[in-house]
Amino acid sequence: MNKIILPSGVIGRIVNNPIRVLTGMPIGRPMDMEPVDSWSEFRAYISANPKYIASGKHCRGAYIDHNRDVIAQTAISANVDYVLMIDSDMVYPHTILDSLIAVDKDVVGVKYMGLNHNNKKETAEVRPMIFDYDTKTRRFDAWLKCDKTKPFRVNAVGTGIMLIKTKVFKKYKKPWFPFLERRGEVWGEDMGFCLHCMAHNIEVWVDHNVKVGHCKTYTFYEEDCTVK
Repeated sequence: MNKIILPSGVIGRIVNNPIRVLTGMPIGRPMDMEPVDSWSEFRAYISANPKYIASGKHCRGAYIDHNRDVIAQTAISANVDYVLMIDSDMVYPHTILDSLIAVDKDVVGVKYMGLNHNNKKETAEVRPMIFDYDTKTRRFDAWLKCDKTKPFRVNAVGTGIMLIKTKVFKKYKKPWFPFLERRGEVWGEDMGFCLHCMAHNIEVWVDHNVKVGHCKTYTFYEEDCTVK
């Protein structure tokens, strides 16, 4: 594990209004070493940082939509300020929470790569998990026109890493993360959540400046993207 260094002046400081955060991890499979290292360093950092009061909710099982709803309900019951969704196959810096909170939006995701069903590095199509919604065709398509200098607003982004203000879950009734079927296609719970956000005028943003990896048969980063 890398040595965790807190910002200057943090150790021993008393914070009058610490930020209450629930980290939620829906676990569908055993974690690989890179995600384990990321999680360990992240937890060490926020546990030692008086800026945060952090708690966690891990949900095991194949029904990821249900797991995310349980995490959201836990956040409401615990009266926290934020929910940080972190999937068990993500790789990220230990300062990820600092970066996403600094964007100061109701929903903030990151630019990470998704892999098609051909799970081979040599022939796989790797696309950003950022999507545009076509209101005419009612379909999601990969959003490739990303501002690389500052956070930007999108229609939808994957929930692999996503910071959500808890108040968002009070704006509509659960299920907050539903699977949806449209014209014979099944959309994941992340698209279901983002559609809810669109319907309730909740802005979804992406912080492009955080480098994250998506661990499958190997770990995918932005530079592995095969579509331009």
